[in-house]
Amino acid sequence: MNDALFSWILMVEIILPFLALAIILLVVLMRSKSRLKDAMRELILNVKENEAVNKEAIQRFLHEKLGYADSDVDKLSAEIIKERKFFFRTFVSSLLNKDIENLALLDEELSRITERYHNLAAGAVAPAEATVDDDAGESSLLQSDLEAKLAEIEELKEKNKSLKQEVHVTLTTLNNIFAEYSSMFGEEVVKKDMSVEQILTAMESFSGEKSAPSSSEPPAESSQAQVETETVDDLELEENAADNAPSPLDDMPLEDISADSDEPSWDDAFAESGDEMESKPE
Repeated sequence: MNDALFSWILMVEIILPFLALAIILLVVLMRSKSRLKDAMRELILNVKENEAVNKEAIQRFLHEKLGYADSDVDKLSAEIIKERKFFFRTFVSSLLNKDIENLALLDEELSRITERYHNLAAGAVAPAEATVDDDAGESSLLQSDLEAKLAEIEELKEKNKSLKQEVHVTLTTLNNIFAEYSSMFGEEVVKKDMSVEQILTAMESFSGEKSAPSSSEPPAESSQAQVETETVDDLELEENAADNAPSPLDDMPLEDISADSDEPSWDDAFAESGDEMESKPE
């Protein structure tokens, strides 16, 4: 019986360390698997959270660097993001399921992503270079136009300066002439830097003052002409009245003239009528 007990104790002493080691290994494996799951879960969450940022970066690369249109950018960026999702899904499932075959195919998944970029680079390098050349040509044209405008502005400034000098000389000459003109009318000009409008206004005022006395003479002449006109009209009326006055011959009866033996001649009749006309006014 002692031998049997001793054998059991010996077996327990031998098995117990291995059992403890197995338990420890099992715990470690379980913890490592749990940590792997947590890491894969965190990886998936990060991929989902950064999907919008990555898509925006890809679109900016396609549009700015390669020169693709907006419609093409949306389509190509969606395809690249899709291939990227396939790659991470294969990687995560292979690790969690310990699928050796899928792990061996990760190179193909990665090649599908790089193939998308290779196709983009092959089809978009030439347009990008053309865009750069066009931008360089436009910038050179803008620079030349700017230089031409600056030269034109400088030329206009010089012309403006010369015109200002000419205007100053002309105004000075006009002021001197106006000073001499005003001295002819006995006027003294205090202001020496008058404008053209001020000079013209002052000259008109001087001319108006000079012509004021002479403007009063025409009414006298007109009144005199009116008096002369009235006198001539009166004389004409008096002459017409004298011509229309009745003659003494009109009152003489025809019977007396024909009955008289001594019939007077027309000369005697006109002589008598003339004597009567002369004596009548008296």
